[in-house]
Amino acid sequence: MNFQSYLPDVVQNYLEMLLNGSPEQGAMGMIEILDYCNRHATWMDNNLGNTSESSGVNEKFRLHHHKSNFLDMRDDISIHVKSIKRLGEDERMRDAFSLLIGELNGDKQWQGFFKSALAARISYSKYRKGVKDAKQSANKIGRIADKLAQLIMELQDIELSNLPPEFFSVRHLLQKTDNYECFGGIFQTWRSVRPELLGKHYQQVEGMTDYNRNLSAFIPYGFKGDYAEQVEMEMRAIEDKSDQAQAKLHRVWRAAPALPALLNTLAEVAAGYTPENPGMVIAATTSNKDLQKTDYIRGFAHLLTEEHEIPLSKNIKKAIAIVGTVLHTDTDMDISYDDVRKAL
Repeated sequence: MNFQSYLPDVVQNYLEMLLNGSPEQGAMGMIEILDYCNRHATWMDNNLGNTSESSGVNEKFRLHHHKSNFLDMRDDISIHVKSIKRLGEDERMRDAFSLLIGELNGDKQWQGFFKSALAARISYSKYRKGVKDAKQSANKIGRIADKLAQLIMELQDIELSNLPPEFFSVRHLLQKTDNYECFGGIFQTWRSVRPELLGKHYQQVEGMTDYNRNLSAFIPYGFKGDYAEQVEMEMRAIEDKSDQAQAKLHRVWRAAPALPALLNTLAEVAAGYTPENPGMVIAATTSNKDLQKTDYIRGFAHLLTEEHEIPLSKNIKKAIAIVGTVLHTDTDMDISYDDVRKAL
């Protein structure tokens, strides 16, 4: 990157670190992340072409989903990379640095100013309705979770011999569920450690009826009647056939709460949830009007004062206008000192 000669060393180093990373801290730079996204999107595209019908819908969905995520990330990072380069190369920044030299003290404040400028560049419109939408969604989650828990409890009172254990047991649900949010080696990691985490299932116990044998394999302690005797029989059989670690793991899973209990907890959490936006977003969206320029200025100013202890002097406000305009060149947003003064 060809920095302008008037950039202070601390700013050059900071922008360089953002773009190229820091080997000492083990941090990837945005250029490397951009390449990573491109490579993985291409890899998934190739795998989609090689995915047979026998691979199933979930596998194809997983690849499509992650490819889309990587492409979205690539586009976002590409915008940030161009913005960072403008901060170090755009001639308009000369006036901003002239204003900042007498206002910022030490490396932390220099970094803090530009960190704030970049961090405030987000889409505030989604946050305006986000709190309302989040509360409505949480209420729906609570009602549905509570209803589902009730339905499962009603179902377990029907003494059928072929009820799916996944209706009641988190252990069985985990056993049947792959993590399609992951890919490659990470996706296989869950599959490989799952048997060790869940332990062995022992379902063939002498002297038990078919019905009780079926229930004993998955019903947690105390969930349906008193199965203490069957549980002890099962545990003795396991301890005769497996090691102590497996027997202990089996006890732990049998003592774990059943699915309805987890759903009840989810309903309680959802009912008590109060969504809140981050401080920067609250400061930026004090007005009900969706004004991107005003939102950015207020978010930028909030970060400067609240997180980096930089007072909003006249020169700082002028610098906000210049830096904000340079960062938003791709969207043709021009920010004047008067815009900053009115917004704050």
